[in-house]
Amino acid sequence: TDSAQPISNALYARLGLVPRVPFLHLAGEVRRPEAFPGLPASVEPVRFEEHRGAGRVELTTGIEAIDRELLGYTHPEDHAYLEAEGRVGILYRDRSGNPVGYAYTSRVGRVGPVAARDARLLPAILGHVLAAVRPTGAFSTWVPGAAGGAVAALLDAGLRLESFPALHCWDRPSVDDTRYIPISLALL
Repeated sequence: TDSAQPISNALYARLGLVPRVPFLHLAGEVRRPEAFPGLPASVEPVRFEEHRGAGRVELTTGIEAIDRELLGYTHPEDHAYLEAEGRVGILYRDRSGNPVGYAYTSRVGRVGPVAARDARLLPAILGHVLAAVRPTGAFSTWVPGAAGGAVAALLDAGLRLESFPALHCWDRPSVDDTRYIPISLALL
C-alpha cells in the first residue's frame, strides 16, 4: 500500500493486513561504486546466458532453491518473462558451485529481483549487478527497509529516495525482506 494513505492502511490493518515493512523506491546513478563492498573471493558471478545445456538445468534448479528458501515458492513464469524481456541475469555461486544468490538488471535501469542466501552478501551482489550494465538512464528499484545494508549502500553510492515509501502488509510473515529485492511492488 501507499504510506501516504493512512485511512486505507488503518482499514487493512483492522482486517489483519498490518503494515510490516516499508519499501523504499531508490533511483539514480551510481556515482560512488566504492560504496558497495566487493564480492568475496569465494563467490563467482556467472551470467545466465553462459549456462547452456546441462548448465541451464543447474541455473533453473539453483534459482528455484533460492526462491523456495527466501519466498516459500518458485516463480518460473516471472523468470521466463525477465529473460524474454532481455534483462541481464547473473547467478552467484560459491567455490563448490552452490548458488548463493541471483540478480537481474536491464539496459533501461530496472533492478530486480535480487536474492541472496546471506543478507550480508546482498550489498555486494547489488554493487556487482549495477556495474554489469550501463543503463540508458537512471537505475530504479524498490528495496525493503529491512534490507538495511542494501539501502545504505545504494544511498551511499548515489541513488536517492523517491516519493513516499510503500508498505508491505500481511497477516503473517511471507517473504524474507532482509535478503530479497522484488521485481516490483506488484510481484513479490
